Amino acid sequence: MSTPDKPDLPRGWLVAGANGGNRKSLRVRPRKAPWIPWLAAAAVGGLVIGGLVSMCESHVAKPPPDSQTASQARALRLRDEAYETCARGQWAACLGKLDGARELDPAGESDPRVTAARAAIVDTRHPEPGIEKAP
Repeated sequence: MSTPDKPDLPRGWLVAGANGGNRKSLRVRPRKAPWIPWLAAAAVGGLVIGGLVSMCESHVAKPPPDSQTASQARALRLRDEAYETCARGQWAACLGKLDGARELDPAGESDPRVTAARAAIVDTRHPEPGIEKAP
């Protein structure tokens, strides 16, 4: 219903100029909720803080790469020394070096040379009956 005081206008529109003066339609913006900017600021702040925390943890949590490779290199040298001592027939020294290398680098135990050296040690300590070893 349109009256002279209140014409039919969409929601959010007002008529300027009262009492028959210059009548113009003005668009009045609806008021935004005051919590939306605060929510946006909190989300941005949370992302910034989360990024900083994860960046700091990534630098602190990683062990230095040289320490692992140094132990693997030491284990490799011990295994090479063990192969030489096994070739000379020094089984106890060979076993000790292989065990020391296993403590430094357990993954290196899957090397076929290590399994062959350990098998040779077991064979010399517990020979099968009826089989003689060649001198």
